[in-house]
Amino acid sequence: SLGSNKDEDYQLVSLGMDGKVLVWAWRKGGTIEAPLFGHELVHANPRTHKIITWGGTSLSFWRQQKQGNLAFVAGAEGGGVFRFLLDDESAAGSSYRSPIKASLAPHAGMTTAVASSPFHRGLFVTCGSDSVCKIFNSQSNKPILELEPACAGLFSLSWSPCRPLVFAAGTGDGRVFLYDLAASRSMPVRQ
Repeated sequence: SLGSNKDEDYQLVSLGMDGKVLVWAWRKGGTIEAPLFGHELVHANPRTHKIITWGGTSLSFWRQQKQGNLAFVAGAEGGGVFRFLLDDESAAGSSYRSPIKASLAPHAGMTTAVASSPFHRGLFVTCGSDSVCKIFNSQSNKPILELEPACAGLFSLSWSPCRPLVFAAGTGDGRVFLYDLAASRSMPVRQ
């Protein structure tokens, strides 16, 4: 959710394979109304430079810019990884606008998961069907570290809620790789 306090309604964000990022109002009592506003993941294909709509596969809150604005990281079916900013002011009007602010180093296959660090503002990890985990800092469009823990595609990620440099990556065949970047920047500490 975009956040709330107990005196306000919630806002939910959805991302779909149609490329639409929608913000919904979830009112007290559990009713969800029509989308308040939306955006569309429209950006140039890095190979052809043709403007296309990217189907979204994964999404993670990155940080709050200011009241009403949130930055996200999104993964796309074509391997794209994007930083984007959602705000209700830029969504005014009937047409969807692209919230993409930067295109990051893509995966060779579908980007299947993204996860923002709960401890380090601007640090996030992505994984894809190409079996690679990429760790990014918000200051660069290139990863600061790439890890390839398995031959099988990676489909899930999660940062530790209590250890700042620990995250897990899961494969399609049921294996889980646990990384502690303080102990090793190249090998999982458990699998």
